[in-house]
Amino acid sequence: MTFQQTIRKLGYLTDQKGIRNRYLREQPNWKEHIDQTRQFIQSCIERHKPLSIAILGSGWLLDIPAEWLAQNSKTVYLIDVFHPEPAQQLQKKYNHVILLSLDLSGCAEQALHAGKKLTGKKRAFENIRPNIELKLPVDYMISVNLLDQLDTILLDYLRKKISISDWEACQFSQKVQAAHLQLLTKNNSSIVCSIKEKRLSMQHELKEENMLLQVKLPEKNAKRWSWLFDTNGSYYPKRKTVFEVMAMEL
Repeated sequence: MTFQQTIRKLGYLTDQKGIRNRYLREQPNWKEHIDQTRQFIQSCIERHKPLSIAILGSGWLLDIPAEWLAQNSKTVYLIDVFHPEPAQQLQKKYNHVILLSLDLSGCAEQALHAGKKLTGKKRAFENIRPNIELKLPVDYMISVNLLDQLDTILLDYLRKKISISDWEACQFSQKVQAAHLQLLTKNNSSIVCSIKEKRLSMQHELKEENMLLQVKLPEKNAKRWSWLFDTNGSYYPKRKTVFEVMAMEL
């Protein structure tokens, strides 16, 4: 099975299209989050002045200062499971922008295999070991709104195939997130990610909140802001969804 077939079966492409559709619905509400993310990325690059950069989780480039990066860097690697039209157009415009289609969870194929097994699904799930290495000649890496998402699509798929307890899901999330952090801390890097999800009534009353990370981030000098993710109850019925976002250098 090809890489593209694997990510399609797991639901990555459907999820990516969903992000674009939600952005079109929520564009004014996403503006602060997008502006804050772009400003943080630009400030990191201005401070460290790397010649080569890797953006992990580039997606639709909504929250990436893509033109600015291309104009101020010798090489820009955009890394995601799939590259939509905006990324492809940027590559056509700048020949030093390189698109790489990679599994940044380090275990997508293992998850698909566990879900497809006729017997021993649970044992295969328990034995999943994320393994991700990026042997790229880069001076700086930035993980963009990715860490809290790496495990969710895989868990959504696996829960349709296997009975997974909340504790087991947390253990799986911890493995995936820890592997991503380990990758980042081997390099000069920074990260932007959501750390908490808040569900509000349509009258703005807090009804529920959930922590999204199973790993601890260094919070010293971290920037924080809120992302008004969904205002019409399409993400959770009859609820508005707000993410608490944190950005920091590692």
